[in-house]
Amino acid sequence: MLATGDGPDVYGFIASPQYKITDKLDVVGRYKYAHGDDDSLRLERRYGRFVDGLTDGGRGSEIHLLYGGLNYYINDHKFKVMAGVKWDQLTDEAGDGGDYDGWSFLTAIRFYF
Repeated sequence: MLATGDGPDVYGFIASPQYKITDKLDVVGRYKYAHGDDDSLRLERRYGRFVDGLTDGGRGSEIHLLYGGLNYYINDHKFKVMAGVKWDQLTDEAGDGGDYDGWSFLTAIRFYF
């Protein structure tokens, strides 16, 4: 990924491997790296931005994210249970309160019809 233009430059990459253990169970992973000038990056919207002690709204210049989990398929992708662990690290080169290093445990039931 690369973004340039009128604002700060941003670049990064994402790798998302998946391995099928059985017909019903997958192990999944994700690694994300991003770098941006001038505090142009933010922690993911869902949870990270609400951590106590962040005075910069979760803004920084470098992000590392590592996720590992399992998917259990009850009815293919139409109904599945997901669980995993995620580690986020945000480096704030500006030094205005955006540094973050934390863990999250995630569970979900996904379905559609």
